[in-house]
Amino acid sequence: MRHSAIALGWVCEVLCEGHLQSSLFSVVLLIASTLGTAVDAASPAGDALEAYRAAARDAGAGGLDREATEGWIGRLSDAAADGDPLAEEALASARRLANSIGAWDESSRIVARELLIHATRDADRARLCSEAGEIRRNLSRQTKRSEDRRAAIGAFAEASAVIEGLPPDADGEMERRSSVILNTIWIAELESECTDEPERSRALDTWRRARETYEALLAEGASPVGALLMTRWTIPKIAAREAMHALLLERYSVALPALRAIGDPSADVTSPATCIQEAANRFPAPSRRDPDGYVRFLREWLDVGPAEART
Repeated sequence: MRHSAIALGWVCEVLCEGHLQSSLFSVVLLIASTLGTAVDAASPAGDALEAYRAAARDAGAGGLDREATEGWIGRLSDAAADGDPLAEEALASARRLANSIGAWDESSRIVARELLIHATRDADRARLCSEAGEIRRNLSRQTKRSEDRRAAIGAFAEASAVIEGLPPDADGEMERRSSVILNTIWIAELESECTDEPERSRALDTWRRARETYEALLAEGASPVGALLMTRWTIPKIAAREAMHALLLERYSVALPALRAIGDPSADVTSPATCIQEAANRFPAPSRRDPDGYVRFLREWLDVGPAEART
């Protein structure tokens, strides 16, 4: 009965919190851990979870205020002692609460504890690593610290490495491939935001790898699924980011194929002409280290670019 009550409590918790997770995978992970855990004895983490869910239900549609949320983050985290069968579930709930109020530093500490508990290199760890990457990415945008960006990059890279090392699974193949593509996109984005080398230059190869892997998926007649589909990344959108970064780094031989890959962009994707103009505004020709190379690039684009994209 306690097990069933906890499963029902999780549903109420999600409804009462009234927010979506930054990762679709965290919901799946929490369901699996909830339904797969049998509790025969009293559990401090289980007691904290039941009390928290009762408080969330009492709070109603308005949800818990920030002060109460912070209190429950601390209580759930403290209750998740080593060896407690519901420690992972308590930490997952605390992490979601921290995410809901943008407490990324606290959320980062919590997910680090979860990764220590769940050391097995399985699909659940891959999802948890992706969640850790998203948390670290959000933290890096608060702190602007290179070490936070690198931690996010490392988490996404581990998620992909774990996925690629899993036994074959025909039913889950598209989700796995989509997840690896999305992780690669997030890594490219983070590397582009870095101010140091070699990350900034490495981003060009990472953007290209994400684009080409995505192109290969579509060439097989497959379609993106899961978070890759939900985030609405497309080939033109990836190519536009790749081209912009190449222009800012004066890597013109990279910018040309990326611009051509944009093709006929939709309304929500930067066109090649706009991409070139935005890069020129951010990095005018007189400021470039290789002005002659920039002029050659512009002339070549006028020669090879689609007519409708050159205006």
